Amino acid sequence: MLVAANVYYILKMSVDFGWRRFNFFDKNVIQDPENPDEKFLGLKDVCVDCWCSGVGGEAAYLGESRGGVFRLGKNLDQYYWRAYQASLTALHAADKYIFSIGEDEEGTNSILRIWERDLHEKNAPVLKREVRLSALHSAGHGSVAACTVAVHSSLSSIAVGFVDGSVFVHQGDVIKDKNLTSRWQRIREASPLDGLVTGIALARLPGERLVVFVVTSKAVNSYVIENKAVINMLKHDSTGASKDCWVFDERTGSLVVASRDMVFFYEADQCTEADGYRGRCLQLGRSHEKLQLLAIGEHLVLLTKQHALIPSNDETEYMSMVTVYNVKGQYIGFSCSLPSLCRLFTVDQSLMILSKDGTLSELTEKNLNAKLDILFKKNLYDVAVILAKGSRDGTEHLKSIHAKYGDYLYGKGDFNNAVSEYKETIGMLEPSYVIKRYLDGSRLRQLCVYLEALHDTDRYTLHHTNILINCYAQLEERKKMLKFLEKIAVDGKTDMSSVFEVLRSLKMSEDASILAVKLNMHDHVLSMMVEDLGRYTTAIKYIGKRPPDEAACTMSLIIQLGIDPAQLLKVFINDFTKSASFIEFALRKVSGSSRSILLATVLELRLREYAEGNIEEAKCADLLIPFIEEENMGEALHLARVFHCFPVVQYVLEKTGRKADMWQDLLVYISKKEGPVDEKLIQEMLTGIEASGSLHPLVVLEILSRSNTLKVAAVKDYVIKWLDTQKKQIESDRKAITEGERRMQEIDKQIESLKFNVQVLQVNKCSACDTVLQLPAVHFLCRHSYHVHCFESYSEKPDVCPACAVPATRESMKENLDGKAAYSKFHEELNKASNGMDVISKYLRNGLFDPPRKNSQKKSASSTHAKKVGSNPFEDDDLNPFAESSTLSTTSSEPTIQRTSSASQRKATYDDAKNPFAESTNPFDE
Repeated sequence: MLVAANVYYILKMSVDFGWRRFNFFDKNVIQDPENPDEKFLGLKDVCVDCWCSGVGGEAAYLGESRGGVFRLGKNLDQYYWRAYQASLTALHAADKYIFSIGEDEEGTNSILRIWERDLHEKNAPVLKREVRLSALHSAGHGSVAACTVAVHSSLSSIAVGFVDGSVFVHQGDVIKDKNLTSRWQRIREASPLDGLVTGIALARLPGERLVVFVVTSKAVNSYVIENKAVINMLKHDSTGASKDCWVFDERTGSLVVASRDMVFFYEADQCTEADGYRGRCLQLGRSHEKLQLLAIGEHLVLLTKQHALIPSNDETEYMSMVTVYNVKGQYIGFSCSLPSLCRLFTVDQSLMILSKDGTLSELTEKNLNAKLDILFKKNLYDVAVILAKGSRDGTEHLKSIHAKYGDYLYGKGDFNNAVSEYKETIGMLEPSYVIKRYLDGSRLRQLCVYLEALHDTDRYTLHHTNILINCYAQLEERKKMLKFLEKIAVDGKTDMSSVFEVLRSLKMSEDASILAVKLNMHDHVLSMMVEDLGRYTTAIKYIGKRPPDEAACTMSLIIQLGIDPAQLLKVFINDFTKSASFIEFALRKVSGSSRSILLATVLELRLREYAEGNIEEAKCADLLIPFIEEENMGEALHLARVFHCFPVVQYVLEKTGRKADMWQDLLVYISKKEGPVDEKLIQEMLTGIEASGSLHPLVVLEILSRSNTLKVAAVKDYVIKWLDTQKKQIESDRKAITEGERRMQEIDKQIESLKFNVQVLQVNKCSACDTVLQLPAVHFLCRHSYHVHCFESYSEKPDVCPACAVPATRESMKENLDGKAAYSKFHEELNKASNGMDVISKYLRNGLFDPPRKNSQKKSASSTHAKKVGSNPFEDDDLNPFAESSTLSTTSSEPTIQRTSSASQRKATYDDAKNPFAESTNPFDE
């Protein structure tokens, strides 16, 4: 028994917890359009026995067992008509017609009626055709009732199922064919052991073949019909289903059947195969009685019947569980428990939930961004990728999802899978972001994988190519590198000259020269042979093999090889003037790395001349500034400060926007100046420094204090103003300290309250549906917790726990029954109720007719009476169901729980003697 129990537990875990659960839908109670403050109760007391959704989903048609049909539009517009006088057993929609099966007299004859839903006559659709089915199928002792109907969307075929298991098919124009009343083909004989026919589905295959799925309460069969002959019949591995526990998609030919333990999936095109009876199956809602199965987009909605964990006011033993599955993504998109049995149907691709009390709720799917936010918070990026790929507008989110997934895997240390995700972000994420992450020596292989993927696109640059070549060199992947170089040489996008420079810097001139020969880049071949490899004889032989015109060009190249101006500077070591003149001439011809060296050298030489007095300040703009470029700004500033060339310092600081350094240099200049300084000029300078906020006053005073001629009066106003500002800041800080102490006292009180009065909420499961608790959730101090949707299903009061409220409500009702007022209330409700036995049974349960209790305090009964509720419109033909229909109001808000602490407030003490700001030390106070 223990082993069996463990096996069952494991199976249940695989169903309920193997698939991840999310909250991808919002459950909202439908409000009355005429009175938005009250619930919509237009379907109260309507017992739905069958239903169908109109083509396009503009309305749902709800059939009652006594022959009436309700039409509910997407704008909650509604009307009803009586389709049959006795009973209604099936509804089906195809094209612009509604097909129904029922009886005008009990047990006499089943009638097929076809209604044109867009044409109305006397507040009901126009009856297009009527077919009596007794002529098709009759037993020896009487007629057999039909129980289900299916019509192909093309209106070219129709099938009818009977309670004895037999099925008849008619092929032809369902609306215009006159033989619809007589010429039917029996494809399934009566089979009482398989039970009644609970569902039929029709699918067309190429070659004018028709597939008929037949679902009974104990079996599932399929029949392939060609030229009005059954060419193949299969009995599938499903154990059957009830009439609401199967769903069929005519576009894909997919049939889903929900039995008690499994959900089976069948395809119409597989029914022609010998082993097509085997369907894919999943354990969805295992071990629970299934009430309904619906399909919304890519989701399957399953309604199951379970034992109630919270007793309801009417003491119902069972509750309903609505679960939305995404089979492709293998996750549960929504689950919610309802306190009583309910009914599901769809209107305009929205799932509607009709509760027993008449409340109508709608499940609305969240948009893709909201779903992705939920998944990102749980780091479920793999599910986010599947979700985005299956959404219409998900393509634009894919690259950002892969980027987040890559960051997550990188943070976990899974570098291989992380780079696989980063490969998918090419075109959105900057390559430099990924390259910086993988520049570590131990991750170069992953970096190669990313850069190779980058070069497969047209988004790479020469910089990326150089990095990949360097990675190959460090990993000693010579074959890979050569193959890569040959590939990029063909595409024509890469500057191979720069590639050869990289290879030469990596001491790989041998391989580079071989590639240059293949590419006929003769100048680079000779350059590497002569400069790097020293193979002069080979270079001469190579030139000799070239045509005369090419040889002449390459000879001139040989003559010019090795002439780098930077290498000739050593010739002018003792002659600065000629060295500067040579560099100025060379700068007109040179570019690249040599240029930066020459610029630094000539600038230093000119600054030496300035320091020796050979260059005046007025000529600095002509002789020094031209050698300062954006690349050598920092070096120029350093040299200018070394040689005390203030015009160059000022120019560099202005170009780079470093005002603070300019102010500082100005202060240093004034502090070193001999002779008197204009005090007005000093005050204007200090005002500018104060306005810019670039230097601290203490730094300003420290620099000016070095001056031998500056007087204190020049800076007195500046110092006083600064000290006043500091004084105000001190007062502001004191106030902030006082406010902080006050807040600390409040926090101490809260901490003390939490320390002694806290209620630890560690509930892992919802108290209503007994599944894993997920956000958003509602918690109560009574240690009950709920999903928000489950809580709203059980309680209309935002601050009352449903599990605790039911016993209190019963006890309050029993107390209110004491006294004579209760009997008058009982008679009033009995006179107004449509079903008097319900009122009598309710008062019997609550003890109205019990002997009076002793020592009980009598309380006056409430004077508020229930509003009159409309009765079932089908009990009386002359009664208009909308004449006196009423709705109930509800107010919903987020539940809040407040607690107060009785802990005494601790008095905060502070020794003012220790306050360093208690006594002012400002020398300018007086």
